[in-house]
Order: sequence, then C-alpha cells, then structure tokens
Amino acid sequence: MHVATLCLPLAMASACRPALARSPATPLSRQILQLAFSPDGVWLAERFVHESGSPGLQLSTADGYPVAEHLFEDEFALYGLAWCPDAQSLAVLGDDSLMQLDLDLVRRATHALPMHHHGAALAWDPQDQGIVALPAAQNALFWWDLASNRAVELALPQPALAAHWNPDGTHLAISLVDQHTLVWSRRAVTEGR
Repeated sequence: MHVATLCLPLAMASACRPALARSPATPLSRQILQLAFSPDGVWLAERFVHESGSPGLQLSTADGYPVAEHLFEDEFALYGLAWCPDAQSLAVLGDDSLMQLDLDLVRRATHALPMHHHGAALAWDPQDQGIVALPAAQNALFWWDLASNRAVELALPQPALAAHWNPDGTHLAISLVDQHTLVWSRRAVTEGR
C-alpha cells in the first residue's frame, strides 16, 4: 500500500501526519471530481461519480474519516460545490437548480434556476448573504440571495468557467471562456447592476 502525506491548513499544520492512500491495484468505486476543505479546515467535501454513474457527495473529517455520504441517483446531477463561510452547510449546483445541504448532507433548501445548460461552478459569498452559480455555455450568472430565497440572473458578455470572491466579499472575479477575467463589485452582483 502506498503512503501519502495529508497536510491540513496552516492553522492545523502541526497536525500533519501520514495518511494511507489507495493502492493502484485497488478497484475504485467512484471518480472524485472536486474536493473542497471547509473554511475552518475541519471538513473535506468530495463531489464524485459512482461506478453506477450516479453523482454523489461525501463528507469526511480533515484527516479523511468519512462521516456522511449521499448518492443522488437520478434525482440530481452535480456540477459544483461550495462551502458556507461558517462551515455549517454546502451548496451544490445541478442541471437547473441550486441546493443547500447541512453537514449530514440533508437538503436544507433548493432553488430552481432558469439555466439552459448544466451548471459550471459555484462561489459562496464570504459575507454569507448569497451564492453565485455559473451555468455552462450560457452568457449569465445567477445570484441566489439567501435571505429572500430568490435568484437574479445577470448578463455576461460570454459564458464563464469559474468565479471566486475575494476574502472579504467586496469583489467577485469571473473567468470567461475567452480567457478574460471580469472583476465585479459586490454591489454589481447583489443588486444586479
């Protein structure tokens, strides 16, 4: 069996220790598509596709101990995930909706989005007021305001590949398919300007 080192965020750097890695001869039952540590470094979320083709999520402790897993079967395709800033919930993006899950991977809320294509990426606002969802191959982004539970569609000059808030949530960077980057103010996103 191969041995790898699992290193935790800087605040937990003293807790680095060897972790067992899966042997290449061990058959995988799923393909991991995205990993994300919670903002506090306590949890690791994995978005994966099971060998059956069903999308799923697994939540583990930072040292790799699984605590919750959910296969979505045919109910929900997954295209992105993002952590809430307080590390108490996750958002996942599907074909035409955005879902908020608690730490047991139980659905808290779902918001339908008028997307014409599957989702591409998510970015949770560091001020915890909303979530940006990017549909693939669509000249738009969606701002889901958590307080009002409504989504606002904002036009983009072309489809976007990724979005990320700066640490204090005052600006959103948006990567476009033509390799340009837009930087929008918080007000432009949250007020749809």
